[in-house]
Amino acid sequence: MCEIDKNRQEQRRTTLHDMYHMIKLSILAEATPYKNQKEFSYEDLFSLAKCYYEMKYPQYDYAKEKGIPLEMTLKWLSWCQIPYQEIVDPDAIGRTMYLFENTLYDDMFRKTIGLSISEFCQGCMLIYTITSGAKIFSPKKFQRSRFEVLHVPKIGYLLKYVKSNFEEFRQRVSKIDLRGDLFEKFSAPVLEKYPLLQLDIDSFIAPWPHFFTNRLCFGPYHILKENCGQEFTEKFGERFQTYIEELLRIMSNTRNITWFPERELECPGKCPDFVILAGTDMLMVECKGIEEAIPYIDKDRLKIDEGKKLGNAVSQCFEFSNDVKKGLVPKITQDIENSYCLVVTYRRFFLANTQFYRQEVIKDTQKKYKDDPGFQEFVEQHQIIDIKGFERLIALHCWSEQSIIDIVSRKIGDKPTDEFDTYLVTRENKQYIAKGIPDIGGKFRSFAKELMDTIQKTPEA
Repeated sequence: MCEIDKNRQEQRRTTLHDMYHMIKLSILAEATPYKNQKEFSYEDLFSLAKCYYEMKYPQYDYAKEKGIPLEMTLKWLSWCQIPYQEIVDPDAIGRTMYLFENTLYDDMFRKTIGLSISEFCQGCMLIYTITSGAKIFSPKKFQRSRFEVLHVPKIGYLLKYVKSNFEEFRQRVSKIDLRGDLFEKFSAPVLEKYPLLQLDIDSFIAPWPHFFTNRLCFGPYHILKENCGQEFTEKFGERFQTYIEELLRIMSNTRNITWFPERELECPGKCPDFVILAGTDMLMVECKGIEEAIPYIDKDRLKIDEGKKLGNAVSQCFEFSNDVKKGLVPKITQDIENSYCLVVTYRRFFLANTQFYRQEVIKDTQKKYKDDPGFQEFVEQHQIIDIKGFERLIALHCWSEQSIIDIVSRKIGDKPTDEFDTYLVTRENKQYIAKGIPDIGGKFRSFAKELMDTIQKTPEA
């Protein structure tokens, strides 16, 4: 940073921003540590945020004028959530097919875009294969292909949700920025949802073909959410919770673990989605089929609606643990010495377990517990994990000598602010994680294999 030309402000902004994202992606990557690699600490990240804070950038001018803490500006920097894949993750494909295919969501999807979820995923995979090799995709060349999704009219239905012409691209960039250019750097790229750019009537390019892997794995969720709104999100929350229950059933009757779904529990207030018991330890699990929303400014205040849902999940578990201590939950008869909270999300929340996140997304959204030392202490006993990490947690419980509660409690004690997924994927654990989830893991991979086997080579023109 000391070598950056101080007189070239644009260069300085770009260099710092790119440096931040390289650091962020290296944290997320599961790379083998190098001997001379220096660990990049939270303090280092905070120092980098200070450099941003001092720059003439509208986000930070606004922050300083309104007295928004430096921690929030660091959070703005972290808002792009995921590293962009360069491989096709068979588990991610399988999970999408497992959650959506041959369900009411498949019907909703077909009515919305004219394709089944299976056809949409196949079409994304085909265009990904074509553009990775040939660079230019010309739909007319594939009208005699054996793949129906590349024929008229289905190719038109597919392209509507994966391409932008230049005018559409400009409009979508403007829309995603939310308030002009204020959050441009922190919004998900338009190409993540629309990986193809249309050059003319029959020529398309994919500037970064690997974006198709994200559209393939998460496209059905986003398309239904954007087009069906609350009708979809409420029902998907139920489907997501049912899937978590399926995972918990797989680990039943092992390691002296017992668990109860919400419907089997009674308490004065709201119960967690699931409660897992082992001796004097209790793990409460809350399911949130959400993804982190970009913050936006509205009348001088910052809104973090999705973050508030996470805070509500933690406070709900806190209230339930108090009811258990008071003997108000008949199903739980043993004395509980240690209570933990695990919030499982559909999409990954980057840096979700760090202290600034806990303060601003969990503690600050729960005003009624602002001065409650018991709640402040309980927040330190919670963790946020995405569905992929939770599947790995179940795999470790089933295949290794570790129980789910042991792993969560050890994570909280040893490295509470680390990314949960990074904590799980150690050299010792990889062999167990690679086995996948019993039964369901096999279904995932068969879904993905069936899809990929049909397009082992570039489709014939």
